[in-house]
Amino acid sequence: MKKQLQKIKFSAFLWIMLFYVSLSFAQSPSAGFNSTFVVLSLNGGGNTFYDLQATTGNPDFNGANLGTFCQGSSGILFKGAEHNNYKCGGCDITSTRLNYRIYPVGSPSGSFIVNNIGFSSDFNNGCGGKDQRWSSTSYNVNLLSGLNAGNYTLEIYSEQSTTCSGTQFASNGGSNYLATFTVAPLPTLASITATPACENGTSTVTMTGLLPSTSGTFFYTNSITGPVQYPVSGTSTASGTFTFNTPALPLIANGAIITIVSGTV
Repeated sequence: MKKQLQKIKFSAFLWIMLFYVSLSFAQSPSAGFNSTFVVLSLNGGGNTFYDLQATTGNPDFNGANLGTFCQGSSGILFKGAEHNNYKCGGCDITSTRLNYRIYPVGSPSGSFIVNNIGFSSDFNNGCGGKDQRWSSTSYNVNLLSGLNAGNYTLEIYSEQSTTCSGTQFASNGGSNYLATFTVAPLPTLASITATPACENGTSTVTMTGLLPSTSGTFFYTNSITGPVQYPVSGTSTASGTFTFNTPALPLIANGAIITIVSGTV
């Protein structure tokens, strides 16, 4: 009977010790990232959230090809980021940041640009702390500004300052998150040629030096009809050539001058 009582006491002591160890562990100061996203706007579209440290229905940023954009355009706007994180046992998160840099593909270089991402909301979690959301989508930075034609890498990582673990990173294990894009040179209309036309025939107009394989619309005038602008739409060839036919030309149009007024190809 005495031995059995000792076993009961020992078991009770063991469970009490495990309870206190578990309680101490749950309330120990700690913090970290749950998920991170970068927010971009492409070609004037709405804000798109890209997964960084996350697996959701959003497009993945890492390894993405963001597309081809004209030099001097505002085709890629950095809008901000969202950081979802946690803090436990008295630890505090005092700030978060998303950092990026842009460089030619294959040549990592340059300093990271630091973007502060502010606090948005939180709720109690199960570790004596809070899960938080830090979010900002009010940036409007043109990432193509000042870039020459070429292929580029956009490299990103996130970080946060804490009172228990210093600076913490969401950086793809230190490799950061990388996407690529291309800046196409501004098209230069190299030449315009027009074939002769018989009375009531059409003239074929050919333009060269345009962006290859790109759809768009041109407007042209005919010196006989004055300021009236005629639209013509189509797609340039792989070599950057665009060809169209004029309407039937009357005899009075002999010697007419065709002028390309404007166009986007």
